[in-house]
Amino acid sequence: MYKQLEYLRENDTMDVGGTYERDLPLSGMLSALHLKLTGAAVSNATIDGGPWRLIDHISKIEVIANGATIVKSLSGKEAQFLNWRRLHKVPPHWWRNYATNTQEEHIFLLFGRTLFDPNYGLDLSKYNRVQIKITNSSTSSYHSALSASVMQYWLRDVNG
Repeated sequence: MYKQLEYLRENDTMDVGGTYERDLPLSGMLSALHLKLTGAAVSNATIDGGPWRLIDHISKIEVIANGATIVKSLSGKEAQFLNWRRLHKVPPHWWRNYATNTQEEHIFLLFGRTLFDPNYGLDLSKYNRVQIKITNSSTSSYHSALSASVMQYWLRDVNG
């Protein structure tokens, strides 16, 4: 058994106020997905208060199998809380809210008890199609552009 990290997508454009969707590979034992979300914040967007972090605009993260089976469904803040509970720390983030700047969030979606759990994971070969969907509620008043990078954490040769 060995571990492998592989990008599904890197710096892929997300629509502001839309849903980002990508299909996962058809086979393999997936231990986790590492999401890196970035947003170009508009200058003075949060001067009057309101949602000022990128995580405040991530309304839903879903992993869906066969079009209807929900494997994971949670908001950005819920994912951040689970990262704190399961990984014992909050993943890195940049929450600057001054001038024009880039905000960044890192989110881990674990499919086992821990990262690279040898007993549990998401076996993609058991499904015809598995998708990752990231929905954001941002507007052009907050972010001029958003992007997503999705890193896959694999366990290879689990039974070999």
